[in-house]
Order: sequence, then C-alpha cells, then structure tokens
Amino acid sequence: MTKLAINPNPPQNQPVLEPNKLIAMVSELNQEYEKQLRYFENGIPFLPVMEPATVGNGIRRIDDPTAKRVFEVYYLKESSKLKIVYFVPSSGAATRMFKDFFAFLNEVGKKELLNVFFEQIHQFAFYRQLSATVEEAGLDLNDLIRKKDYKTILQTLLDDSSMSYGSLPKGLVKFHQYQDHERTPIHEHIYEFSSYGSGRNGEIHIHFTVNPLFKQAFVEESSSVLQFLGKDNITIGFSVQNPETDTLAVDGDNLPIHLPDGTFYRRPGGHGALIHNLNQIDADLIFLKNIDNIQIEKETKPALTYKKEMAGLLLMVRNELAQLLPQLIGSSPKKELIRYAENFLINQIGFKLPPNYMDWDMEHQQQYIFDKLNRPLRICGMVKNEGATGGGPFWVENQDGSQSLQIVETAQIDRERPVYNELFQKSTHFNPVEIVCSLRNYRGDRFDLAKYIDPDAGFISEKTKNGQKIKVFEWPGLWNGAMSDWNTLFVEIGSEHFTPVKSVYDLLDKSHQLA
Repeated sequence: MTKLAINPNPPQNQPVLEPNKLIAMVSELNQEYEKQLRYFENGIPFLPVMEPATVGNGIRRIDDPTAKRVFEVYYLKESSKLKIVYFVPSSGAATRMFKDFFAFLNEVGKKELLNVFFEQIHQFAFYRQLSATVEEAGLDLNDLIRKKDYKTILQTLLDDSSMSYGSLPKGLVKFHQYQDHERTPIHEHIYEFSSYGSGRNGEIHIHFTVNPLFKQAFVEESSSVLQFLGKDNITIGFSVQNPETDTLAVDGDNLPIHLPDGTFYRRPGGHGALIHNLNQIDADLIFLKNIDNIQIEKETKPALTYKKEMAGLLLMVRNELAQLLPQLIGSSPKKELIRYAENFLINQIGFKLPPNYMDWDMEHQQQYIFDKLNRPLRICGMVKNEGATGGGPFWVENQDGSQSLQIVETAQIDRERPVYNELFQKSTHFNPVEIVCSLRNYRGDRFDLAKYIDPDAGFISEKTKNGQKIKVFEWPGLWNGAMSDWNTLFVEIGSEHFTPVKSVYDLLDKSHQLA
C-alpha cells in the first residue's frame, strides 16, 4: 500500500501526473481518502436545522436559587467519588492575534491601525519581556516608540529569532499582568480548575492537547505554574493530534496535491480530530474549555458556581439513567416503563420522537428508547448572542425524522435559502465551549466515542500554501459533528464568562486587566 508522507512545505512547482493516475493512487490507500475526494467534488451536505433552541425550548435557565444550590451541592457530594479531568484543546497558534502587526510588516497595513496598541503598550502582560528583549539588543523600547520605529518593535515581538509570538501557541503567550508576575493561559486554566476540579482522593487532572513542536515548552510552563501554586495534587497530561487523522489537500480542480516522490500533501484535520484524544481519557467526568477563553483571577470566581451547577445537573441525569436503563433490558415491554422513559428522553434530555413512533410495537419502542438514552452525555453552557459569530444551539432533524439538540456551526446552515437564513437570524444563543461530559455508560464502561460521530458533518476550508490556493478537508468539529450522536442538554450561562482572546486588543478588556 502506498504510504502517505507528511510534508509541511509542498513545493510550488509540482510535476504533472495524469488525473486518473492520481485517483488510482488515492484509491490504493483506503476508502477514507476516496470519501474525502468525494466531499471535495460534491460538497458537504448542510444540516437540516428545524429551529433554534431557545430558553424553554431546548435551553434551560437555572434561575431558582434553591435549584442552583441543589445542583452545586450534588456536584460537591458526588465529585469526591469520581475521577475528574479538565480537557483543554491548546494547539492553536497565536498568529491571528497579531494579524494587524503582520499586515504592517508586510506593508499592507497602515501605521495608524497600531496606535491603540502603542498608546496602551504598558497594559499588555508581555510588555516587560518585550522591553527586556529590546534592551538586550542595545535599544530602548520607549525611545523606539517615540521615534515610531514600530517595525523594530514588532519584529522583536513576532520573529522566531526573538520572542516568537508570531508562531507560539496561544497557551504560551503572556496574557495577564499581576502585581509581581505575568500569567499565560496555561497558568490561568490550571488555577481555575484547581478551584473546583478536585475529585477522588483530592486529585486534580488536567489534559492539554498541544502542537508537538511546543510540547516541551508546555511541560516546562506547567511545571513552573505548579511550583508557583505550591500544589502537589495536580497531574497534568499532554497529547498531540494523531498524524493519522491528517487529511488530503486538493487544488482548484479537486485533485490531490502531490509531491515529487509520489506521496500526497496532507494537513492536520482540524480540532474535530481531537475526539480521538478525548476518547483516550479515562475519567468519570470531563470539563472541556478552549485555551483562549479565560479571565483574570478575580473574574473567574463567579464562574466557579455555574460550573458546579452544570456538573451537578449532569450527574443527576446520569445517575437517573443508571437506574432507568437496566430496566429496559431483557424484560417484556412494560407500557408504563416505556412511557416514563419516553418522557425522560423528551423532557430531561431534549428529544423529539419520529412522527411514526406511536405506530411501532412496544418491543421496538423499548429498544429505540434504550438506544437513544444509552449514549455519551454532555451539558453545554450557552450565552445570549450579542453579535458573536460561530456555532449555536439548534434542533436538527435526524434521518429517522426524530429531532435532537445540536451545536451547529454557521457553515453547516444553508443560508442561501431564505427559510434557513431566517432560522439562523432567530438564533438567540451562542456556543462559548463550556462543556461538561460523562463518557461512561450505566454499567460504568467507557463509550467508544468514535461511534457517535456524524461523518458527513465535516468542513471544507480554503487555505493558501506557497502562494497557491488549496482546499482542505476538516473533520466534524469537536463539539458539533464529532459529538453529533451524544445526548445534549443546553443550559444558559452569563455572557460575562465568555471572554476569548481572538485579537491582541481583546487583552485590553476589563476581564483581562487587573486594574
């Protein structure tokens, strides 16, 4: 079998091979690559969204103080029996944070666009490091600013020969300035989870998925943070995206880009590939959060309560399922039990049965309800949409006519059709990636998460490589298509807890400033 080689720098001028020969070579590999080529050729189907999930129709609002306290106490009680893991996808580079800087250095951006940065440069946590690095080169940062020598400053900040902020993962960039130290996102995540993530035997487990080129830097930063916090009950693990999940890239004619040795150019297949990393985590409960959605220490404290409430609700539902599911196995169908289980699926989980469900015999109904209930379970926090772009909560029709709750990305909705664009416009909430997961079934065995992926929910993205436009296939997203067949509960949380850093200017927000 032909072996695919990973080459991050395919040459611009490629030898020409006949299209039929290329297709034949891919066919020799395996059916997965043939399927990827069909996606490029035919496109990826849009999701049949039925309506947005809203408060009272798929999204819960926990505003009763008694209920909030019950969920929090339940989590605190149950957590001491569980292995709990905090899972943070962390391989993303900080490059896009500094896009205005790169534009200026490449002479396609205006100096005026940088005024905000240089007027408030002392507010950034990396200021002291930048000043010291400039000084090592025999220069003075404030003098360079007065002279408006922005090019020298930005090159010092971004170049790999200096501070390397243009290529570092976000997790290693200094985000927050405290009185006597600076903190990276790694530091803030470790601190945050240590405040509520203690499980069995008081242990705290944190797992970062990282770029293999920077794994050692993550290890060193994490070790430094543990020493700073003085914690001896925290275990930190790391994993990288499996190269076998890399996907094909094609040219404008949807033909795979090949290298002189006859192998094909592949790229990492997006964060959806991390479902396989998550599948390797041995835990009873998993908290999932993005690396760049953090706040300074004083701003995290209010968030700890809603995390415990979400986890408490999840554990209540999970434990009820552990009682209910065994009763649906190996016994003659009981009408009362089936109706109770249906009600649980519809009202507690969030599900709409197929239109012809009531025409089925009771044995078929019982098996169907069991299969739908016996799945990985997650609770996803949702914030009110105040103009943010990205995924949100929707009711989606399944192949059998049933409807389930899904996180749907904008690209998965056919907005060219007025009916679907109208549904998109009516969406009231946004996905901040605040997720709590239960990955064990009612017997305590781990689910195989690969069985619950919707393979047709991937993405095709356009990229540029060496000046050449290419298209790449990305796996179904980690919290949408990769978790498509999970049972999902949506809970409204406060928008103040969604403070991602997409641009360097986001670090000037009060959620990232000590003063």
